[in-house]
Amino acid sequence: MAEATTGVVLAGGQSRRMGTDKRFLEVDGLPLIERALDLLDARCAEVLVSANDPERLAHLGRRVVPDLLEGAGPLAGLHAGLKAASNDLVLFLPVDAPHVAPALLDRLEEEASGGFDVVCGSTRKGVEPLVGYYRRRCLPAIEAAATEGRFKVTDFFPRVRARVLTPAETAAADRPGHSYTNLNRPADLGASRFRAGNGVE
Repeated sequence: MAEATTGVVLAGGQSRRMGTDKRFLEVDGLPLIERALDLLDARCAEVLVSANDPERLAHLGRRVVPDLLEGAGPLAGLHAGLKAASNDLVLFLPVDAPHVAPALLDRLEEEASGGFDVVCGSTRKGVEPLVGYYRRRCLPAIEAAATEGRFKVTDFFPRVRARVLTPAETAAADRPGHSYTNLNRPADLGASRFRAGNGVE
């Protein structure tokens, strides 16, 4: 039986490059935030949203957890999600990545069952930490890194037992290869809608 997991949608970005609140932009007829929630609902016993404007998200009927670390970017979302989670194992997804492959999540979950504190993938561009499994015991390491002013998500990895899939391992599970395609600009949204609507790989 799979370990009980909390899912957290990282939805605290400012959407500056998009020019509008991208959380509510639709891909394949569904707002980005709802796509992420649906994916987490299918595999997690509890699902939370990491954001600093709970009133804007009240209609979702979900528990929204605000940042506790100031000025820490995505690291603050991880920290808040881990603090609020009822389960030890927590799956994080960014709100602006609408094509995360279930097979990739299956592979990451399989690795997480080996007792690692962090499991995420990587590409030729580097580590992709915002789609991944984290355990609550990462909290002291995150807080220690933040105290030192080290706010890059991967800065705390040396303090914990981290498993980063190689680019080859990641690519083998990430089919058709769009899990880390983030929507940051209007042009990105157009390409993503085309891909979702036409099954383009």
